[in-house]
Amino acid sequence: MARRFERFGVRQGRRQWQLLAPLRAGGRQDPRSLRPRPPADAAELAAVAALRHRQAGLGDFPRDADVLIAGPDVTGAVWYDPDAGEPTEYGSAGRIVAVLAEPGREGIRADLVAAAMTGLRDRGLRVAAITVDAEDHALTRTCRLLGFRHDRTDIEYLVGDAPAAARPAGTGLAHAAAKP
Repeated sequence: MARRFERFGVRQGRRQWQLLAPLRAGGRQDPRSLRPRPPADAAELAAVAALRHRQAGLGDFPRDADVLIAGPDVTGAVWYDPDAGEPTEYGSAGRIVAVLAEPGREGIRADLVAAAMTGLRDRGLRVAAITVDAEDHALTRTCRLLGFRHDRTDIEYLVGDAPAAARPAGTGLAHAAAKP
């Protein structure tokens, strides 16, 4: 669509994939080396808030979502919402809201996603949903290895001014101002 209407100022802003995974006991989705856990005190909650603050453009997280952190120095965090109630063809899904890691520690995201999947499964859910940016190849690969499958693609289109070369002759403010 963006290519077709580019001359009218339409361009692709971002592309996200909605992924779904069945939640099973054992197997690939149980965390191995890392055991994420809920924040234990106010200092850890502040560290999680600082981690989230450093990640631009995430939006608001649900207040009632569960948060798991990685490591004693809060090197990463995952937010998941077992009460999301998202309808899927497999039943109601819990949502993994966000997976954050300190720069250089992105490798822990697999354990964080796996821990969130375990948390959702322990709450009685059969399906996990996550939305990933199509350009985040590392997180996409991690999700695929954990059993996520593509459900749908969401594309945000931006509409702005058409490029000058694409505008028909005789349009624009200068021409309109010259008319009596």
